[in-house]
Amino acid sequence: MRAIMVVMKAWQAVLGAKVDFLTCYLDRSKDAELENPKKALVKQGKTGDYFIRRFFIAITGLFLATPALAQGVSDEIILHPDVHIVPLAHNVWRHVTYEVIPDGRRIPSNGLIIKTDKGVTLVDTGWKIEHTQMLLDWVKSNLREPVTAGVVSHSHRDRMGGIDVWLRNDIPVYGSFLTADIAKRNGLQPPNRPFVFAARLSEEIELYYPGPGHSIDNIIVWLPKSKILFGGCLIKSADAAILEPVDGSNVVEWSGSVFRLKDERFNAEIVVPGHGEPGTLSLVDHTIRLGSMAKPI
Repeated sequence: MRAIMVVMKAWQAVLGAKVDFLTCYLDRSKDAELENPKKALVKQGKTGDYFIRRFFIAITGLFLATPALAQGVSDEIILHPDVHIVPLAHNVWRHVTYEVIPDGRRIPSNGLIIKTDKGVTLVDTGWKIEHTQMLLDWVKSNLREPVTAGVVSHSHRDRMGGIDVWLRNDIPVYGSFLTADIAKRNGLQPPNRPFVFAARLSEEIELYYPGPGHSIDNIIVWLPKSKILFGGCLIKSADAAILEPVDGSNVVEWSGSVFRLKDERFNAEIVVPGHGEPGTLSLVDHTIRLGSMAKPI
C-alpha cells in the first residue's frame, strides 16, 4: 500500500491535478479543449514525452526526499507478522519482533543482524524462541554465513527470550557479568561469554557498559565502520514522551549513563533504540531530556 501511495503522489505531481483510478480531469476553462483534450495538450506542447519526463522527475524527487520510505517499501522483509527484517546499512539489518504485553499493547523490539568477514553476529534474540529460530533460519538461507556470536543487551525477555536457541546451536553469547548474574538468579540460561565493562568482538563490533538506566545491566553496541550505535532500551525513540521505567530501572542515573554516549568516539550516523524507529544522535539528547524530567521511582 505504501508503494502504491508513493507512485500515486508522483503521478499527481506529473499532472498537477488530482488523480483517481479512472480519469485525469483536464482544464475545463475552454469548451473546445474539453471536447478534444488530446488536441489541447498538443497545443500546449504537452506530448507523451513531456508527461514521461515529469513522471520520472517527480518520482525521483520523492524517493530522494524520503529515502527511509523508499527503502522500507522495497526492502523490508516480513518473515511473519511478528518478525520483520529491515536493512540499515551495508551488511547490517535491524530485526523487529512483536509481542503483546499484559496491558494489551503490541510492542516492537529492535535487534541487529551484522555480517562481517568472520561470520554473522546477532544482537538480541527477539521476544520468543520462535522469533529467534526464524531469524537464524533467515541468516542461514540468505546470508549463508555461520552465526559466530550473539549479544544480549540486558536481561529482559525482549532481549534474551530466545537465548536457548543460540546456546543449542553452540553460538557464543556475549553479555555483561551483571546480565549473567541476573539470568542465573531468575532461573534463565546466562550468556556464556560475560564481560565486565567492554568487549571487542572484532574491528567492526564493540560492546560497552555505560552504567545503569533502563536496567542495571544495559549495554550498548557500537559499530565503528558502519557508524551505527545500538542503544537498546537505554535509548528512547523520538516519539517517546517519557522514560517509562520498569522494575529495576535506575531513573536517577539514567541520564548520566546516556550522557557518556556523547563521547566523540561514538560519532554515530544511525542510532537504534530498543523500541521504535531508528534516528540520529538526537535520540541521545532526547533521552537525556526525558531523564531530566523523570521522577525517581
